[in-house]
Amino acid sequence: MKKRFILLTLMLMFLLLTFQSVCALGKPTGFTRNVGSERLVSGAIFEDGSFVIAGGYGTWDRPELGGAGDGNFASILAKYSKTGELIWEKTLDTTNDNPINGVVLTENEDMIIAGQYFFCRVDKDGNILWYERFEQWNDDYYFDSVAIDKDENIYLETEAKLFKYDKDRNLVKEYPHDNIYEEDMIYSKDKDEIILVERNIVDSGFDTEILVTGLDTDLNKKWEYKINST
Repeated sequence: MKKRFILLTLMLMFLLLTFQSVCALGKPTGFTRNVGSERLVSGAIFEDGSFVIAGGYGTWDRPELGGAGDGNFASILAKYSKTGELIWEKTLDTTNDNPINGVVLTENEDMIIAGQYFFCRVDKDGNILWYERFEQWNDDYYFDSVAIDKDENIYLETEAKLFKYDKDRNLVKEYPHDNIYEEDMIYSKDKDEIILVERNIVDSGFDTEILVTGLDTDLNKKWEYKINST
């Protein structure tokens, strides 16, 4: 009986601690412009613990467009304190179907942002420092992920290519890759490598494999690892 009582007490303490931990996170955090549909795709954490979330929201019911909207997505960025209080929220792009797909921080905590058909640099207060726009519906510039290296060169990936731009947005090199279905990438500071993680289509039946590739910062392949999948 005593052992059972101790066990029940420990279980109750665990449940209480778990409940407190969950409550300490506060209310779920998202965009305040909750009209139509929204996509929360990416984010980043600042050194002081504050963070940004990024994505897009449906523009078909936007009041600023007279209620009718245009049936697409606008890109949106919101910054919160480490305790979940909204600091600011801004729309960066209001043209057709352009949610933000990736955010990375520079050394001084500016944000390099990749969206569908655009990329830009934004300071920690959400002010646009520069903005590069590409042709709509051109899949070569449908940016899915972004990375920066120690020299602040910018790497942007699509399903067809990986682009390298210098910090002044001059195109340096392209790395083509075919039959990619889904992709992401990171920069390894320790190894000074760009690491791609991709879902590679291997046949007409749409079977895929996971392909992990390491590139140097000149976009030369250093190594590759495949994981067969069903």
